[in-house]
Amino acid sequence: MLTLGRFALLLLWTSQSLGWQTCWYSTWWYADWCSTTYQPYPTTPGCTWGNWTECSATCGPSGVKTAECTLGETVVRTDQQDCNRFCQNNGTLTSSYCSCPLEFTGTCCELPAEGGVELSHSNTGSEILFHCDIELDTQAQSVTLQFEWFAGDDVIFDETRPGSSARSTMKQASWEGKMGSQIRCEVEIFENSVSVGRHRSTSFYAGIEVDAPDIIEVYENGDSVAFDLVPTVPFLCTPNCAVQIPVTITERSGRYGRFVDAVVQDQCGAFMTSDNPEGPYTIRVKARRDFFSDGDGEVILEFKPIQSQETALWNNYQIPKEIVIRTHDRDRWSRKCSGTGDPHYYTFDGMYFHVYLPGEYIFYRHKYLPLEVQTRLTPCGRVACNCGVAARAEDDIIIVDRCKIEREEVIYYWNGRRYSYWRNYGKLTIKIITNGIMTPGFRLVRTDSGRTYKIYFPTGAYVEIQGTTYCGVYFSAGSDDYGWENLGLCGSYDTDYSNDLLHGPVSATLKEYSHLPRNSIVHDFATTWRVPSGKNLFYGELDNFEKNDTSHVYCTCSLNSDSTGPNEMCENGKDNGRPSQPGQSQSTCNAHYCDVTDEYLEVEISRRRRRSVKRIEKRDTSSLDDDLAFEFDEDFPFEVPSWPTPSGVTETDARDECTRQIKNSTVGLSCSNALDDSEIDEYIEACVIDIQVLDDLSQAKLSRDLLTAQCEEVVTKNSTFWEENGGSNGTVGPPRSILGAICPSDCSGNGNCVDGTCTCSEGFGGTDCSTNLNEAPQIYRSGLKGLCDSSEENCADHVSIFGDNFVESDHLTCHVTPVEISDSDFTIGDSTEKVAATYATYEEVRCPIEVGSRRRRDADGAPQPVGALVSISNDGTLESTQVLAIIYDANCDVCNGTHGFCSRRTDICIVDGECYELDDPACDKGSKTWIIVGAVLGSVFAIAVVVMIVIAVCVKMKGKKKTRVGSADRLE
Repeated sequence: MLTLGRFALLLLWTSQSLGWQTCWYSTWWYADWCSTTYQPYPTTPGCTWGNWTECSATCGPSGVKTAECTLGETVVRTDQQDCNRFCQNNGTLTSSYCSCPLEFTGTCCELPAEGGVELSHSNTGSEILFHCDIELDTQAQSVTLQFEWFAGDDVIFDETRPGSSARSTMKQASWEGKMGSQIRCEVEIFENSVSVGRHRSTSFYAGIEVDAPDIIEVYENGDSVAFDLVPTVPFLCTPNCAVQIPVTITERSGRYGRFVDAVVQDQCGAFMTSDNPEGPYTIRVKARRDFFSDGDGEVILEFKPIQSQETALWNNYQIPKEIVIRTHDRDRWSRKCSGTGDPHYYTFDGMYFHVYLPGEYIFYRHKYLPLEVQTRLTPCGRVACNCGVAARAEDDIIIVDRCKIEREEVIYYWNGRRYSYWRNYGKLTIKIITNGIMTPGFRLVRTDSGRTYKIYFPTGAYVEIQGTTYCGVYFSAGSDDYGWENLGLCGSYDTDYSNDLLHGPVSATLKEYSHLPRNSIVHDFATTWRVPSGKNLFYGELDNFEKNDTSHVYCTCSLNSDSTGPNEMCENGKDNGRPSQPGQSQSTCNAHYCDVTDEYLEVEISRRRRRSVKRIEKRDTSSLDDDLAFEFDEDFPFEVPSWPTPSGVTETDARDECTRQIKNSTVGLSCSNALDDSEIDEYIEACVIDIQVLDDLSQAKLSRDLLTAQCEEVVTKNSTFWEENGGSNGTVGPPRSILGAICPSDCSGNGNCVDGTCTCSEGFGGTDCSTNLNEAPQIYRSGLKGLCDSSEENCADHVSIFGDNFVESDHLTCHVTPVEISDSDFTIGDSTEKVAATYATYEEVRCPIEVGSRRRRDADGAPQPVGALVSISNDGTLESTQVLAIIYDANCDVCNGTHGFCSRRTDICIVDGECYELDDPACDKGSKTWIIVGAVLGSVFAIAVVVMIVIAVCVKMKGKKKTRVGSADRLE
């Protein structure tokens, strides 16, 4: 009996005897017949083997073929075998590779070997030609060379030439539009009409090579880094032709939005020029000083397509390379260096101390760069307070000074009467001293209606001067300052406050420190930082140094919205992420912000020009330099007074007011998480001392302003405080929730702080809501002692009116009543005109006083003095008292602006309406027109002139009611 097992054995024997291979599977009784190339695999389920696939290699020994065993539609098993095909171009197939003839190469001998063919290029006129040369050593009677030109893998030109030695030239028209390709030529050789081989040239890249590493390292306090673009073929164009190679720099993550950390010098890219056809073309990139402690980062520099109609060859060519620019952060979220109150100092690293000695000190000085800030401390009670700042950038100086206390008689007019009183005030003196062109990026900005001035340095750092009598001084450092010691009263900037009290240049040993605890009086340290003789910036004293070229323009090169090219924004100081005009342009000028650099530069330039061409030496010897004179007692006997103060203020009163202004104010509550409790407690202690010394509870606002400044610096620099910006783009930036609550003087309790701007309650105005609009502004004088000298100033445009509590508004008006000036008094006209005022600061407005009339001239052609009584209104209705304003030419007249009269000078001559000193050549009798008003001949002539004037005036006044002002108080 044939059992099932015996049947299976028989079947196995039969399959083997027939030359088949049996495949066994998991079903023990089942067998499938397979190709003899397979071995039995008894653990595999039953399946059916398919045929072999084609060999995967078109040639050579590197291919494989596969077969699959399927059960239904499921592939159960796959098997592979190596396979060979053939070698091209008469190559010989071995077991592992193709052995190729000498003129071919490649896995299958499919490529012509490089060699035997020379590739070159030349230019004629404005065309670039490529040449392919070959020279054969052959005995064949007939040789033909077939040239093919390739751009990449595309044939762009071909030609056939006879002979064993030939040159093929490809003209520019054949490869225009192929810039950026690998150019090569191949030559197939036919001997007696039979192909005997093929040669290929080396490939030539036609385009621009970038000589730069894949990653460029730049540092926020470092110099720019350059790399070159080198064209592989000459840039040919018409004479004086230039084509830009544009670049963009983007921050791919977009996390910091507009705060891209790198900029490009001069322009966004480089220009290929006809006078430098071979290049190289240099691009310089620099880390942007962003003033944010945001860590190191990476941005991408990309090249955009060249756009030019002047050269078709380069049009639309784009360099394919991308460069990573790695920026290294050098900012630290330190505090501002500050000197406030009487005064209390915080260094960059948080050292806290007091200086009570008046004098001139080096507040900040960069260790290597020619940047410096000097401050003046003047007695205020029994201690000292800041009153002036002089800042230097290279060989230029900006001075903001209130140290000179002047006593002036204020004469004003109200309801037909003249009134007067005396007052003392700290005179504001602003001066810019330049030596040639102003250092780029060195700017003076006025904010908060003139209660605050900021001086910006080319590095982006700035010093801020707050206050109207005594000042708080704040310095915000830049990345260029980090890591240095010996920076003046501001100490070192290295996050270690233990080394901040390093002695200054007055000290015998520069490495001598004062080792004192915080909250100490540090006079031994401070006196070593007194301004050395001969280096006083307030007097324009500078040491000799070689001026650096800081005129470089830098550009942000963001991508256009259509991705076609860079959105190029270039200017001096663009390498600062916090620009010298933050959020504003230089043309912006209002109560909140005004860049006044050019205004004061023009004053300085005009003074120089007038000094060089001035015809007459003025009798008034006062000058701006006199206003900067400063004296102090080096042995000033400072004293911290006791409680209660003379007016009865107790320590409890002071502490309660300081706590209210600092801890419980809007800014205090908003900044509570950004500042340490111990630091806020120090502000309160400093505040209490200020009130004790100055016997004035209002001094608490100085410490509140310090808290505001420090809070703003910390949350702006330290990115851990940053918040997502509005919208859904996911970018982050300085926290509006905190910065939006910071307003000038905390809006003086008369308004709300909305997004950093005060919204004043009804009846109050000004940037800090401190002005009561129900009260008229107070005015003190016009111009300099009531006078505007047209030979010194542009009086035709306006006359400055000085006072207090002016508010910028559409209703700010000047009320002008013309007066006629005589040699003993003035006469008031019978009409008043209301005109729009130009707001300057809370203490200055500008009024035109020659409304609708031309300035009159005497018979000799010289201009007559003109004047007006002027009052100011914040709302167009409620007027201040009046002050007298007189416009005159000091070359011709002597005027008294206090009491209002003018007389013609007796030591001049008048020629063609211009006044000259008697010894001036213009007064020579040979001149065509001359009049002498002199001491000898002048008396008779002067009387005649006066009579003529009186007659003219009487005729003119006929029928008009006038009011004459003499020496009496009452207006007649």
